[in-house]
This record gives sequence, structure tokens and C-alpha cells, in this order.
Amino acid sequence: MSSPPNHPVPGDGGDPAADSRAKSSGDLRTESRGDSCAETQGNLRADSRSAGSSDSRNRAPAGSGTTHDYLSVLAAARGDAIVVATMTAARVWATLSDGPWDVLYLPSAMGHAADIALGLALAVPERRVVCVNGDGSLAMNLGGLITASSLAPRNLTQIVILNQCYQIVGGPPIPGRHIVDWARLAEAAGWRVCGHCATPAMFAARLPEWLEPPGPAFVTVEVVDQPDMPQRLPRRHPSGALAELRQALAAARNAGERPA
Repeated sequence: MSSPPNHPVPGDGGDPAADSRAKSSGDLRTESRGDSCAETQGNLRADSRSAGSSDSRNRAPAGSGTTHDYLSVLAAARGDAIVVATMTAARVWATLSDGPWDVLYLPSAMGHAADIALGLALAVPERRVVCVNGDGSLAMNLGGLITASSLAPRNLTQIVILNQCYQIVGGPPIPGRHIVDWARLAEAAGWRVCGHCATPAMFAARLPEWLEPPGPAFVTVEVVDQPDMPQRLPRRHPSGALAELRQALAAARNAGERPA
């Protein structure tokens, strides 16, 4: 039985020309990887410094308004939108609006207001659906960002309150406090429109564009809440809120409302 031909392997000393080519190619690949890696790491470091993530973990939020200030702006601009809110945001929104178009009280569902809002946006394409979420709740359900961007309802807006803590349970810090850029995270996940506001005035100026198609739109707002901020418990259990919402939607559709 004949033996297979003995071909020299580059780098084993059997073919000096092949050895030289292999060495040159390896050097080029190493240099290319090194340049690319250095450039990427430099960009990440620059982005990190610009976001203040590397040396500002314990600083106070830069926002100048409370959750109530921002949600007052939303209440004035929401039109006929359905609003879904949870945790502290739900208690604040209840002081501004607690009618058939509001789905507020979601006990033991931290992280899932966004899922409920997504389902409503898909089921009711003729209306804007606004989810008022918290950074702590979002941290518990990051996969929801990808689900929403994959389904891409044009009528969905998510507003995330950045208070850097789980306020409703006493204020322990959230994971990634002052480090995570939530708007860029949503952009990387594929959300069509993303933005950030540090003041209620900025939020008021830009909110109309975030409440119009095409969505989905994702907005973060920085807050500094005060102990005397207006809050109250929503008046209805989730089952009652959803029953009122179904009745309101049926009445609107019977009146001739059609998808936009």
C-alpha cells in the first residue's frame, strides 16, 4: 500500500519559501487584530468617559426634575394614548390620570409592564401605547427590548425613568447604577427611535415626535425625586383596569375609529 505524498507543512522547516510566507501572513493577521482591538478598546474607553461611567458610580443623577414633573408633561401630550405604568411611576401617574385608558396597578410584575404594553400595541394598532417603566424594572427584563424591536409595533413608546434605584422598596441601588446607557442599549437592540432627556423642558420639546409613528420609540429621562412628590395607589385592580379598557376600545371602534 503506497504512502501518501509527503507535502511540506508551512512552518515545519521543509519549505523555506512557505515558512517565510506563513510568518509574514501571521504577522499581518496579528498586527491587524492588534490595531482593530486597540481601536475598539479606545472607542469604548472614550465612550465610557463621555458617559461618565468609569468614575461617577456614586454621583447623584444629573436630572433636574421629578418623576411627577416628567409625567405631567406626558399627561398634557398623551392625547388618546393608552398608558401602562408600574411601580413608583404608576403611583405618580395615578395622581394625573386613572381612567379607562390607563393600566397602572401591576402588583408583583416588576419588569413586565413593557410586555403588557407590547401586547396592547400589537392588539390595538390604531392607538399609541405608552409604557412608563423604571430603570430597575427594565434591568429585570432586558430580553423584552429584543422582543419589542423584533415585532416592531409602530405605535409603541417606552419611557424609562432613571432614578438609579428600586425606589418603591426603599431605594436600594439597581445593578449598573450610573454605568449603563439604557438608550444606547435599546438602540443596539434594534429600536427604531431612541432618545434621552435630562430636563422636563427638553422632554416637553421632543415628546411629540416620540408619540408619533414610526416606532417603536424608546426614551430615558433623568429624575431627582423628592419625598413629598405626589403619589397615590391606583383605584383599580388590574382585572378591573383591563375590563374598563376593553369596554372603552369597543365603544371607540363602534364609533368608527379605524387604525391609523
